Amino acid sequence: LNGSSVGNTAELYTQVSALYGTLTGSILLSNDQALTVGTLTAGGTVNLTTTSGDLTVDSLSDGTHAVSLAASGGSILVGSVNAGTGAVTLTANGNIEGSGSGVVPNVTGGTLTLNGTNVGNTNELFTQVSALDGSLTGSVLLSNDQALTVGTLTSGGTVNLTTTAGNLLLDGITTPGSIDLSAAGNILDLTNGIGTDLTAGGNSVLQAGGVIGLLSDPLTVDITNGSLGVLSRGINGKVSVDINGTVTPSNTLDILNSPLGEVIFNGNVLYSPYAAGYPFLTQVPLSGIETIGNNIGTGLTFENYYESLSQNDPYIGVIPSVFMMDVNGYVSSPCESGVEHPLGVRGLGKRERRRGCLGEGSQKRLK
Repeated sequence: LNGSSVGNTAELYTQVSALYGTLTGSILLSNDQALTVGTLTAGGTVNLTTTSGDLTVDSLSDGTHAVSLAASGGSILVGSVNAGTGAVTLTANGNIEGSGSGVVPNVTGGTLTLNGTNVGNTNELFTQVSALDGSLTGSVLLSNDQALTVGTLTSGGTVNLTTTAGNLLLDGITTPGSIDLSAAGNILDLTNGIGTDLTAGGNSVLQAGGVIGLLSDPLTVDITNGSLGVLSRGINGKVSVDINGTVTPSNTLDILNSPLGEVIFNGNVLYSPYAAGYPFLTQVPLSGIETIGNNIGTGLTFENYYESLSQNDPYIGVIPSVFMMDVNGYVSSPCESGVEHPLGVRGLGKRERRRGCLGEGSQKRLK
């Protein structure tokens, strides 16, 4: 097909085995047998349907317009569908599978909607989309190479989602099976505590390069007949994991690593890396200390609140300059060397040490 638009005023019905072409406009086409789309380029929206057999797409692009592919009598096998920032909808009576090496995304778009049986049942589906939703009667195996927002996703089997870059934001994933989520960044609630983020009926796992839930907005879960394992490699304030909800029968979380911060479940601290009497700077009971991100004060005496990591002895010092703390617990000041340390500071040299700054080579942390 070469020209302007296909099916602009009336849908084009075909009975062919392969389709190629370059169009400057839209495509509306229905094929009554299995169809392989070789290289197809459009300048408008694309709507392709097979009423019988599988729909295999080697290469389809349409700028930034919406793409809708349907296989009402079979499965969809996707090599490359590129809609730019346009919405992509894949609907199959059977499975939705990735096709090819997985080096390039199988689907590039804005919002991806998946309807069918299984996703990635034989070949994992690799995507580059900003949002995901859908309804599946089977399992989901999908990897996204950027931050992903999961709206409403319902599955009849296991759900395995990965973001190889960015955060994973959750609204509502529901399955009678297990859920396995992995994010290069944080795993966070999308709706600020409204609704349940995860509903599962089997052993589930959350892994994040950042944090899982926030102290101000925990994840909400409902896990029955299974456990919930958590692995966080990040920290926000002093918290690495914060989750509310139900996990039966254990009524707890399985902590799969030694996080940098606390693990909290239903308001209870299950794990803390801080020894007894080891408060964050914002919790030190001295006058002049304000909230995170504000001026901590000048000339404050921190008696026995710091200890030397190199000498392991109490440190009593006077802080002579203005100090700031960010949301990750980092402290900085004008006399700092420029290298920030969790829960401590470094000064520039001897002059600052004599004035009371925490000196070069003497990294300090709260006791």
